Amino acid sequence: MLENFTPMGYPLEVHLFAFILGTTRLMAFVHTAPFMGNGVLGPVRMAIVFALYLVLHPAILPSMPDVFPLTNSGLLLILGLILKEAFIGFILGWLAGMLFWTLQSAGFFIDNQRGAGMAQDTDPLSGESTSPTGSFLFQSLCFIFYSGGAFLALLASIYATYEFWPVGQVIPFGFFDNQNALLFFGKCVARLAADMVLLSAPVVLACLFTDLTLGIINRFASQLNVYILAMGIKSGLASFLLLLYLAVLIAQGEEKFSGFSLDLNMLRNFF
Repeated sequence: MLENFTPMGYPLEVHLFAFILGTTRLMAFVHTAPFMGNGVLGPVRMAIVFALYLVLHPAILPSMPDVFPLTNSGLLLILGLILKEAFIGFILGWLAGMLFWTLQSAGFFIDNQRGAGMAQDTDPLSGESTSPTGSFLFQSLCFIFYSGGAFLALLASIYATYEFWPVGQVIPFGFFDNQNALLFFGKCVARLAADMVLLSAPVVLACLFTDLTLGIINRFASQLNVYILAMGIKSGLASFLLLLYLAVLIAQGEEKFSGFSLDLNMLRNFF
């Protein structure tokens, strides 16, 4: 009876095949993107992936390759497509998380310069070890990301990848030999480091000038323990500057949300 049951005109095994391939990309994305919550339990995460996938299922079915009944070559094709989907999902999550890792790194850099680098703890949202300021900036950006509608724009971009990177299409082998693709990923890492330095520069420079000033004072009053004084002064100064600078910092993060779609368009040319 089930053999003749063909919902939407496709056999059940095709629906299962489409579900496995379609959710693989989303699952890899959810596992990689830091704002999706690495501390979330597996069943809850799978439920989120399933909810995100439901609207894609009717569009994915027509792109399924004909691999039934299964053969050895068909199994190899299925394995290759699953690995391809996991790779694309990892790349999407990595690109989407660059901005969040940038702000988190900027906060860690600030804490390191003000002498609080040892105050590391695990961020409850990302599950990564970071400093108090890094965790604060990361969670603030996540709040803006979800409440400001940026998540919906990101989700639309993720859905668009199923159109120009169909699940039934393999990655051209030339992609891995493409020097422009390797250069693109290198530029993304370099941009993360550069943005991290630029975003933290006002507070870091203030801490640097504080160290220079206390160093000069110590030459005339060598009995002062400037190391202990510097930690308190720099922490207070950094907290004050962050209050003034936070709005600008978050605004810069909002402006950089659009960079994900630009990266996708550039990456699209390499496939």
